[in-house]
Parts: sequence; structure tokens; C-alpha cells
Amino acid sequence: MNTHKKLVSAFWMLPSFWVYPSLVQASKVMEGKSFNDSLVLRYADNIAFEKPAVSLRTTKTGKATPEIQDILGTKFPIMSYEKLLTIFQGWINAAGSHQVCIANVHTVVTCLTDKNLRSICNNALTTMDGQPLVWYANLINKSAVEGRVCGPDLMEKCLDEGRQQNWKHFFLGGKDYVLNDLLEATRQRFPGVDIVGWNSPPFRALTAEEDQQLVDQINAAKPDFLWVGLGAPKQEKWIAEHLDRINVPVQIGVGAAFAFHSGHVVRAPDWMQKYGLEWLYRMFKERRLVKRYLSTNPTFLLLFARDLLLKRLFRSRSTRA
Repeated sequence: MNTHKKLVSAFWMLPSFWVYPSLVQASKVMEGKSFNDSLVLRYADNIAFEKPAVSLRTTKTGKATPEIQDILGTKFPIMSYEKLLTIFQGWINAAGSHQVCIANVHTVVTCLTDKNLRSICNNALTTMDGQPLVWYANLINKSAVEGRVCGPDLMEKCLDEGRQQNWKHFFLGGKDYVLNDLLEATRQRFPGVDIVGWNSPPFRALTAEEDQQLVDQINAAKPDFLWVGLGAPKQEKWIAEHLDRINVPVQIGVGAAFAFHSGHVVRAPDWMQKYGLEWLYRMFKERRLVKRYLSTNPTFLLLFARDLLLKRLFRSRSTRA
């Protein structure tokens, strides 16, 4: 490796030592590529990654598989709310069980060291829940992503559209009083919505018997949508572990959506969401999130800045050549 590439390699690794030491121990981001070499090759040799195979099942109403965006090893099909509603209807018509992951910056950074979570996200239909992810896709990957697809908004649109499509919903997660308020608020806001079941599991690991009872309850209700509010990444792993046992076409982890829609937590103002500052609002409102955001957000920011600088550096070098 020549001197120039060695400097690039060293610069690429700096954020790992500054902010997130555990990244140093992560030897792989991609299957078969080292954590270091994958990005160095991407820019130093101007070699684009091949689009990974993401298991998006063919739908009756859907068209070709959407373009895939790679953001630090997590794969995102370019999606809009309208496309998702069409895909969901196709899944419901065709039956089967499908997982949707709503991934934000915290999820993407966690995937760098959590191979299991990365595999789950890359084998599900994963959407960009976070304006910084949209900026990364558009600035680094030269994509044309119009906006993010976040859990609370997607849930609202599905509940609303479901009244016309006769979609049935099941809510899983949250404390009893949050879930009760969610049910009341949802029925008031969306008259005629079909909620066929709900469950507030204890905040501990379920016994095998309890787990089977929960699976039986969900399957007996025969919902089209299973909304899981257990928090990330617990909800993503729970859905993946139960995907073959729960016969629900659309299974989505929506994190804080239950708290938002029940009225127990107020969402950030629209302008903060637009400029990627929702995390800051939530951090000051919910102190339990301070550790999460102060560990993952700076990591993403540094990696984003690094990729942007490297992209411009090698584009400038290619132009001069």
C-alpha cells in the first residue's frame, strides 16, 4: 500500500479511537471485507460497492426492487410512505410474514458492532428514520432521497389508510397505562380503525410458556399489522426471532411511537425534525437517552464528515488526473 493510501487508512480509523473505542474491536462491517479496507477501497480506488441482495419479497402490486443505499454497512431501499403502503397491501394479499425496520442514526452506529442487528436490518425492509441518514445518502451516495420515513408517521398513515383497506392492527409493548391511552387516542383520531388485540408484556425475559401464550394470542387475532413498541434494538431482535412463528404479514418496530401517539411524550417541533435535531429535543426531555445520543451521534457525525471529505478529496484527484 502506497503512502497516500496509508494516510487515508489512518484518517479513516481516527474516529474509532476518538469517540467509539469498541469500533476498534469490530474487524468487519461487510462480509468478507475488513472494517478498514472496505471504505479505503471504496474511495481510494474509486470502486463502487455492488448493490447487496436484500430480501424484499416480490409483491403483487410492487414493481422492481428499489435502489439500495449503503450507509456504513446498513442497507436502505429508497422508500416513500406511498411506496410502503403499496408494498404492505401486496404483502397482505400474498400472506407470509415480513419485517420492517425503522432505523435511525443510533441503529446504524449500533450495527457497526452488533453483527446480529446488522443482519436483521439487511434482511428486512429498512427505512431511513433520521434526517442525517437522508443527508448521507444524498451527499455521499449521490442519491435522490426526498425525505425520511419515521415510525410514528408511518404508523399514523397505516392506521388512516387501513380504515379504507380494512387492515387489522395489533399493538405490542409499552406500559399498561400507555397502551390504554394509545388505544383510546387511536380510536378517537381514526374512527373505524380495526384494532384486534394488544399486549403489554412485563419488562423482563418471558418464560417459554409466556412467550408461546403471546404468540398464540397474536396469531388468534389474525392482524395484518403487528406494531411492536419495545424500544430499539430489542424490538427488531424480538420480531426477527419470532418471524417464523407469528403469522402477520407486516411486523414493524416503532420505538417511541406508542408514547407519542398516546400523548405521554411530546414530539419535537417540525422545524427540529426537518433539521435533524429531534434527538436533541428528546435528549433534554428524556434524560435516559443522554448516554445513547452522546455515544452514537458523535460517532456518526465524524464518520459522515470523514466520508464527505474523502469523497471530495478523491473526486478532486480524479479531476486533476
